Amino acid sequence: MLTIEYTPKLLTPEDISRKIYKEENDITDLLLSLMFCDVPEGRVDIHEASILGRPSCGKTKLLEFFAEHALNMYGEFLNIVYANGYHVAKSKIDDRPVQLIVLDDLSGQASSRQASKNTEAIQIGNTMRHKLEDEQEAAGYRFNGGLVIIIKSWQRSNDLDRAFKQSDFQIWKVPPILADDKELLADEIGKDYLQKLD
Repeated sequence: MLTIEYTPKLLTPEDISRKIYKEENDITDLLLSLMFCDVPEGRVDIHEASILGRPSCGKTKLLEFFAEHALNMYGEFLNIVYANGYHVAKSKIDDRPVQLIVLDDLSGQASSRQASKNTEAIQIGNTMRHKLEDEQEAAGYRFNGGLVIIIKSWQRSNDLDRAFKQSDFQIWKVPPILADDKELLADEIGKDYLQKLD
């Protein structure tokens, strides 16, 4: 798991140049608390996470872990939707306050090779929280507020249309291979830690 050392002061150039990543500071609990937070009242929030990794690296097991965590946390207030694309996922949203949308191997439905066909799916992804608001209104506001958590996974970062890659949380199950991906991850975690991952 990625780890980070926290500092109570503003970062300085010296802080940035020193090695800040340490193995003894596991941030799993922090990640879970940010992704699976309390349900906001009076509004619907959306959290998106991306999991990137080659075949058999554990993406599906991680998705199962997240689903189990969400079920333990939200119980009967949770609706879990497992789909291969946004069209199906949106149609399965109900009025429960927490919607966990799992899009496993999204590259089949959001390929960078069919960018012109992705416009509608991008629009659907951007309106998931509005769909939950509509469902709650249709049910007479049985719940007042909600949380839509979308977790997307795929194998190669260049397979996915750029618009689908945007996420609040990015999880790399294995070090990147492509130069562009290495640059992207180095910007996020620092070259020293990327070298350690390699």
